Amino acid sequence: MEHRGQSALEYLMTYGWALVVIVIAVAALVILLNPSQIQGNRCDTKLGPFALSAESSVLTNKATFVLTNGLGVSINYMDFELSGTDNGAAETWFPFDTAGTCNDATLAPNVTGNYTCNFTAGNTIGSGDQYDMTVKLRYATPNVGQAAVADRPVVTAKCTGKVV
Repeated sequence: MEHRGQSALEYLMTYGWALVVIVIAVAALVILLNPSQIQGNRCDTKLGPFALSAESSVLTNKATFVLTNGLGVSINYMDFELSGTDNGAAETWFPFDTAGTCNDATLAPNVTGNYTCNFTAGNTIGSGDQYDMTVKLRYATPNVGQAAVADRPVVTAKCTGKVV
């Protein structure tokens, strides 16, 4: 009777460990082949001196950013540029100096604001497409004023994910 219990335990130990190794290998392959399935859509949490909220989102025809001004002074003349890749193809969805709710906004210190950039005509991210977006924000501060555009600071962040 003792021998029978020992055989069963040896069987479970041998094949149980093999099963655990197979499950770990399959999980590693899934993560390597399609990390966005596990990680989801994400953006850097910092855009220069600004905090970029996890509530920021990218859809097929627009991107919404939730920013908190951590600069300590009001900023104005905000101007976004959104570019990157859509399934590996280079795109510019919203170039600098495009009219819309993304530009010429003001943000007081330690205040959070929502900015929606509707992509320019003909520029979209297909439903189900993988994107890699570079978000650039150009802005002015009171000490810079409405200086020449070339003199305004530009900060950059990255967003990656899959549009559903």
